[in-house]
Amino acid sequence: MSMLKREEILKEIEDGRIRFEPFYKENIKSASVELLLGRRFGSFHKTDNRLVPSPYGREDEAVDWHDEDGYNLVIPPGESRVATTFEQISLPDDISGWITARGRKALLGLNIYIGPG
Repeated sequence: MSMLKREEILKEIEDGRIRFEPFYKENIKSASVELLLGRRFGSFHKTDNRLVPSPYGREDEAVDWHDEDGYNLVIPPGESRVATTFEQISLPDDISGWITARGRKALLGLNIYIGPG
């Protein structure tokens, strides 16, 4: 397995195999794509500090979704939020990707966990 370089990412986008909506060419870095935080955030249902499981077994059913102005979102200490990316991404079967947090966010005290979904 290898990482795609900027030129290879751009070629795959040009060929239509990788799609971003919306697409910002300036977000393509040397071997990565910088994604933007969306404005859709969620809070887990809580009862006595426990998550309330969905009767349907779907994780998204245990989240109250709401749209926020991302610049004014306040996350109280000890709380967490689920968030979306601004971009919608489509990859072919033979290309995979992963999302990681930017290191400078940790310096600001923001702990980011990125899981599947």
